[in-house]
Amino acid sequence: VALAWTAPASTGGVSLTGYRLYMDDCTNTNSALGNLVYNGTMDPTTLQASVSGLKSTATCRFAVTAVNLAGYESAASTVESVVIGTVPSAVRNLAVDTSDSTAAASETTVALSWTAPASYGGLSSVTYTVMVDDGALGDFTAFSSGQTDTTVRVTGLTSSLTYRFQVHASNDMGDGDMSNIVYVQSNKQPNAPTGLTFSDFGSTTATLSWSAPVNPLAGGDGVTLTGFNIYF
Repeated sequence: VALAWTAPASTGGVSLTGYRLYMDDCTNTNSALGNLVYNGTMDPTTLQASVSGLKSTATCRFAVTAVNLAGYESAASTVESVVIGTVPSAVRNLAVDTSDSTAAASETTVALSWTAPASYGGLSSVTYTVMVDDGALGDFTAFSSGQTDTTVRVTGLTSSLTYRFQVHASNDMGDGDMSNIVYVQSNKQPNAPTGLTFSDFGSTTATLSWSAPVNPLAGGDGVTLTGFNIYF
């Protein structure tokens, strides 16, 4: 973890010789800051230090003191608590949520689902930000942020445009990498075919015919059907 501080307003009448950085034992028990992890008493111009080798998920507390040429050490600064971790890994398996019948019935709504990242960066939880473009390969903007569910309905889309979607996870350390991109044309499920008839019956065969639903009720103005499924 990297820490930085500001020089004190008063040096005690003599020049500063540097700073000392202390930390506790990272046990989340408000233990004493008895561990000297940076001793910069011969470098008064350095106002930052990095501490490595810390345990992920731990909460560590730090404070800094100033030392002047007379050998006096100041009182400790305000204690800074830091959660040790990294950003989460990328969200996985972003896809259209075909189980959402409400979104499927709308030509301006798309339902998405995804799998949580493999790593939360050592922290206990993450939140998600859902990104969408303008339907014309423009820049991505956030549709929603701060959610904990792994599903979302993206509303307010324009029928028949093809949108790109991505999701990323965030924790206290920052934002993880973006998920895969999903391309979705905003439209609704087609109405049912009509006029199903049977003809030319054989011992093991039959001929079926039907009428296709008519646009725009086939899934949005300008959206064409891609085919039919037969069930028996």
